[in-house]
Amino acid sequence: MSFLASLACIASIAAPAATPALAQAPELQPPSVVITPVQPTLTPRIRGPLPVRLGGLFTRDLGAKAGRAAKLSDSNRDWLAATCDVVVLSPTATRPGLFAEMVRQQPLFTPLLQLSATVAAESDEEPGTVGGWSPGLAGAALRAIGGAEVKPPGPGLHWMQYDSTLWIDHWIARATALVKGTGAAGALVDDLPLGNSAIDEKLPAYPTEASRARVTGKWLQRVRRSFPFQIVPNSTGFDLLAENGTLPTARGTEQPDLVGRLWDTYEPSMDGAWSEGWIHPFWTGASVPEKLWELAEEAADRAARNGRVFIASAAYRDDAELEFLIASYLLVSHRQGRLVFQPMPLTASGGPSSGFSLATFRREVEAHAKLFNVPLGASTQERHQVPAERGVVWRRNFTAGDVYVNSSDTLTALIKLGGPMRRYTGEDVREVSLPPHSGVLLLYPPASK
Repeated sequence: MSFLASLACIASIAAPAATPALAQAPELQPPSVVITPVQPTLTPRIRGPLPVRLGGLFTRDLGAKAGRAAKLSDSNRDWLAATCDVVVLSPTATRPGLFAEMVRQQPLFTPLLQLSATVAAESDEEPGTVGGWSPGLAGAALRAIGGAEVKPPGPGLHWMQYDSTLWIDHWIARATALVKGTGAAGALVDDLPLGNSAIDEKLPAYPTEASRARVTGKWLQRVRRSFPFQIVPNSTGFDLLAENGTLPTARGTEQPDLVGRLWDTYEPSMDGAWSEGWIHPFWTGASVPEKLWELAEEAADRAARNGRVFIASAAYRDDAELEFLIASYLLVSHRQGRLVFQPMPLTASGGPSSGFSLATFRREVEAHAKLFNVPLGASTQERHQVPAERGVVWRRNFTAGDVYVNSSDTLTALIKLGGPMRRYTGEDVREVSLPPHSGVLLLYPPASK
């Protein structure tokens, strides 16, 4: 699903922990030598030692004024800089110096611009686009069968040919200027040919999913060669098998189940990913099957291991689904801070894509503070499978507790613990029943005095 399609949906609804000092080395005899310990100076990490990192793409409720071109308010600026590791905004929501102010507050903060890859706008004030339309671009407009221009996504907008050199060069020039002008680290790229459900007309130049996958790869390659900033694409459709298999990825980026899939095809041409429907897409309202769950885990794990941006936007209807998503996140989180979780609550009043509202995001972070701020500490091992009664579950140990996930589509697993442990809610348990697609965060009980 493209983000511009999400905007239409929204419109219709109306609205590291500090590193310890190095131990002093013993004296060496002879001669007597004393090694003075080095005190590392590290920038304080956002949210300190808490393992759940937050962030996302925000398109509305950014400030006191409403409207499509509303700017981020100063109070929201300060809250985001203190709370989030990665934030994506439309260029129209920023102002000169905004991102620089946020980075000064938190040097590890990563700001990105939301830019459509294939929508041209006649107005520079159209959210999420590079603007700069001129009549000379008309020849690069996307055509349907019969030669007519594809129905535009809105007034003053045009879908552009996916492989048009004219359009891609225009995009690179405009995107480069916007990123430089706003001080962003790069661009979150939406509306790629693959996974764009906003176009329902038949396209003679790209008639199949495979053809759209090929041209998506070409678009990313072309932009990667000339765009001097981070490229973080919408990863919808990247789980598909590659047409001709894949070559091995660079050392340190290997993930077994991503081999042969578009994730590996596009790996050299991107600097992370935005998973708009990570594990639990807001447009389906249900968790993905176990096989796709594993692909989602591996994609997030690869980005986190390599210090890349990965935005896991995940939907949920209740606390149990949210705990499953957070537990799945914690199985693959690493201490670099750019794998971030964006809560997408499914509520009758807010609509399916309400998570793109900054006001909703702030309310969810506050309402689920015990979960987002669970004091598990640092991970001490990789995720691994362990046997349970009536099934197998995933487990990962942290310095102050354990995380378990049952990714099965059908089996309910019973975990019998070696001793009492405490749920993040404060409940003490000795066993936990995990139905399909569920997870649990368990803390070690306080030490008795």
